[in-house]
This record gives sequence, structure tokens and C-alpha cells, in this order.
Amino acid sequence: MYAVERWTVHQVQERMRMRLSERLTGHYSGLKAWVRLITSYEIAVGMKSTLSHLIHYKPVTLQYPHEKRVLPDNYRGMLALLRYDHGTEKCVGCDLCEAACP
Repeated sequence: MYAVERWTVHQVQERMRMRLSERLTGHYSGLKAWVRLITSYEIAVGMKSTLSHLIHYKPVTLQYPHEKRVLPDNYRGMLALLRYDHGTEKCVGCDLCEAACP
């Protein structure tokens, strides 16, 4: 059968310490990277972005009857149920005709 290797608790702890130190030295080499690891640098950068958006806030709401929205060139108009030349409906089953009809 297979030979099972038995390890002591000390050997397991030492191996885990070695793996952790290899990981940290591989990814976080240098003082600057170590400071980023300890101080949660990513959270600080995210909070900076959030606060800058709060400070430079511009509302996007338009006062509809008084201010008209600029429509793109490919705007196709209101929803409507279209018909073929011989009178049958061009229905694709989207149920938008219910919203278009009063």
C-alpha cells in the first residue's frame, strides 16, 4: 500500500511558517509593500475614491417639462405595436405594447 508519513505538530507548524514567509517575501518584498499590507492600503484608496465622488457631486435629475433631454441619433421613438402591410401584427412577445397603449 501507500506509505503514510506522520508529522509532529512542531513539523507542521514549521512548514506552515515557511510557506507563509515564502508567500510574503514573494508578493510583498520591500518596505512599501509591507506598509501596504499592514495598513489596509486598498481600503484607504477605495475610501479616497468614494469621498472624491461625494465632494464633486453633480445631480443628474432633469426638471422634465422645462428641460428636455438630449436624445441620441439612434433613438427610435415611442413604443408602438407595428403591423405588416397585410394587417397582421409584428409581435415578438415582449409585452411592450401594453405599456405603449393607453
